[in-house]
Amino acid sequence: MVSFIFQGLAILSLAASLVAGTPTPPDTTAPRFPLRVWTHPRNPGYAWSHYAEIDPRSGEVVVNKTIGYTGFQSYITDPTVDAGSPWRKGPMYAVTKEQAFLVPVPGPDTATPPALHTYYQLKYAKKVPKDNGILWNNHTVIGRDCGGQCGGLALGYNTPNTLYSGQYYIVPSAPGSSIYKLRWKEDNVPAAYGSTLVFVWTN
Repeated sequence: MVSFIFQGLAILSLAASLVAGTPTPPDTTAPRFPLRVWTHPRNPGYAWSHYAEIDPRSGEVVVNKTIGYTGFQSYITDPTVDAGSPWRKGPMYAVTKEQAFLVPVPGPDTATPPALHTYYQLKYAKKVPKDNGILWNNHTVIGRDCGGQCGGLALGYNTPNTLYSGQYYIVPSAPGSSIYKLRWKEDNVPAAYGSTLVFVWTN
């Protein structure tokens, strides 16, 4: 009888350890990278390079918020590629365990409301909301050409209309603000009102 009880406790202990170990461990083979937001030097008005950061209040990814900020590290999990390969497509995480996702921007983001196209804000959170329209599982790192000998590995997203790419852009977080929100659109969607197209380099 005592042996039976101990066997039962052992089974319960094993079951508890399996449940406790359910969360997926970090992908230790995936390259880590910061998100460096870069405007082309030929952009009218200004050109700069800043590391993106996560607003701790909203989870939104913003640019030019903290002077001297050196970036946070992210990685993309992709079991279909060789370990260590920078060319990836899949869910993206910060090393602090928040997951990245693109959430549709509420309200028009174009010059002529109502918006006829969808624009997205890049965010990170401990848990991706289950709201309709959120994109989360096809972040990509791809090669991007910015003309001449300019280019490198850049962040994109893969949808049926935008294979491995799309376009990131920035808009002021408020009228006249020097802090910008980092947003994304599909290739065939016109530029958002008041936006500047950017490259988000990962190397």
